[in-house]
Amino acid sequence: MSISRQVVVVNELEVRLVQNFEIKTELLRNRIQQYKLAEWLGVSEWTLSRQLRKELDEVTKNHILNIIRKKVEDNASANSD
Repeated sequence: MSISRQVVVVNELEVRLVQNFEIKTELLRNRIQQYKLAEWLGVSEWTLSRQLRKELDEVTKNHILNIIRKKVEDNASANSD
């Protein structure tokens, strides 16, 4: 399986667009579940899932990415103590 910016190709047969690729990639890279991100954002898991179905505007996307990165940094500094 190969992953590019907006397209996922599985066995070179199936291709589909991935909405909010950057957010989903950060979640996967940092092993964060969507329900945890929803908790940090103060919304339900279902609300977040519904929001991620369509591409978010840049301001919202950057806000979410900043929250993810801050939580990862906070967790890293807590583990190093």
